[in-house]
Amino acid sequence: MNYIIIEAQTSNGQTAIVTPAVYSDRIEAEAEFLLKCSYARRSGLAAHTVILLDQEGKVIAEKCFKA
Repeated sequence: MNYIIIEAQTSNGQTAIVTPAVYSDRIEAEAEFLLKCSYARRSGLAAHTVILLDQEGKVIAEKCFKA
């Protein structure tokens, strides 16, 4: 199974989507999700969202940090 991480970064009313990352190993995907969350928490953006999905689009984990 594949796992996808999507990031959305909002600043000054504009939202950008970071190029999605795909992982074949769930543990590696979860570790990268947590690492991206640690960066998002400190980013200072108006909103910084990190989402972990499976290959069927099911949300495994999501977190949004706001400045």
